[in-house]
Amino acid sequence: MITLFYTSSYYAKQLFPENITYKVSEAPYERGMKYYNEQNYEMAYKIFTNATNKDNVDAQKKLGNMYYNGQGVKQDYSKAVEYYHKA
Repeated sequence: MITLFYTSSYYAKQLFPENITYKVSEAPYERGMKYYNEQNYEMAYKIFTNATNKDNVDAQKKLGNMYYNGQGVKQDYSKAVEYYHKA
């Protein structure tokens, strides 16, 4: 069995065939989700922003959702759309 670590589940699925087992290294996103689920939006925002700067698509979507819903940030539909487009 071959196990590969990759930073984005989307890219891992695109680059590697199904017969190779891979684990996606999404530690920053998962850490951000931990804070998000605890409703600690300030910490989640910091972590997602850092992950977004490293092109983490899941973090970009989540930041879009946070701006759309006003979770930990001032509600801003234009910023939400900006993050959705990045994703």
